[in-house]
Amino acid sequence: MLTSFELTLRGDSAPKAKVGIRPLIQADVSSTEESAPNGLKPVVTAVAVAGEVVNVSDSLVIPSSAAGTLIRVDVTMPDYVAIGLETSCEEIPVEVDA
Repeated sequence: MLTSFELTLRGDSAPKAKVGIRPLIQADVSSTEESAPNGLKPVVTAVAVAGEVVNVSDSLVIPSSAAGTLIRVDVTMPDYVAIGLETSCEEIPVEVDA
């Protein structure tokens, strides 16, 4: 089974942001697991940024925009479990030439 998540990155305080995405099994309200009881793990199969498919990696560098940049994440879903995404975002400051 495959499920999709949509995220929107908004902000213009830096020209780019580094976004980390990791799918997890939602065990209950306050805990997550790496794998389902049958041993299978959810896996990111595709990522699209502003409609363009990008290479799936541990983190993405995405242009920032006050209007927002849409990120779509496709994830395989093991049977009989709920999944969610753990996400992180870090601004990449403008480099100053010396």
